[in-house]
Amino acid sequence: MAAAVGAQQPALQKIGAEIKTAAFGIWGVAKTLDSLLESLLDALIGAAIALAAAAATSETIIGGIIGGVAAAWEIKEAVTIWKQVVEAHDRAYNIAIGLSGVIAGLLGALHGLKEHPLPKGAYDHPGA
Repeated sequence: MAAAVGAQQPALQKIGAEIKTAAFGIWGVAKTLDSLLESLLDALIGAAIALAAAAATSETIIGGIIGGVAAAWEIKEAVTIWKQVVEAHDRAYNIAIGLSGVIAGLLGALHGLKEHPLPKGAYDHPGA
């Protein structure tokens, strides 16, 4: 039985290494998402400020135009950042799906326990 369990060690080590690699990858994507969402919020706040400034200075016409252009720029930046958020999310999803395939393949390498069945009787502890 010990030999059968010991034979599983290489496959289990590979699974462990793959899980660590995927976990690090997903952690990196999570940090990227965190940063992107902060940038998205900054862009949206900037757009709101620019729109408020445009409204406040609309009587001067030039102020309204400049504020509107600034708001449009911030909104464009927000859309660009949102696309990056979606791409980062897709990367995390692909890492997770890839990991499940790798683990499934490595689990197929776990074998041999059927060839070494457990004892049929109960364990008899010598000290009992």
